Amino acid sequence: SGPWDVWKVIGACGSPQIEASESANANGSNEIEDISEVQLYPNPNQGQFMISLDTDASVTIFNSSGSVVYQTNLNTGIQNLNLDLSSGMYNMIVTSNSSQTNLSFIVK
Repeated sequence: SGPWDVWKVIGACGSPQIEASESANANGSNEIEDISEVQLYPNPNQGQFMISLDTDASVTIFNSSGSVVYQTNLNTGIQNLNLDLSSGMYNMIVTSNSSQTNLSFIVK
């Protein structure tokens, strides 16, 4: 029981996008609770990527050790980020007034 995220990976090898668009509860029903749509692409990347948001949101990026490496507020639409990040796996938490979405991405 408990909540889980439904993730969609879109695209072909070499240019996949990760999209987190729904959250669900394991309560025995097929009920899915909508959350804000967030897209991050390309993934993997070299620290340069785009985030597409359908609402204003705060973005926090954590390295694999759990340390915050970047934090900002972004407006609705497509935002380009160019960050100086070391190679590795990163987690991003996107928070709006009504929802929170978790994404993972890789920096080569």
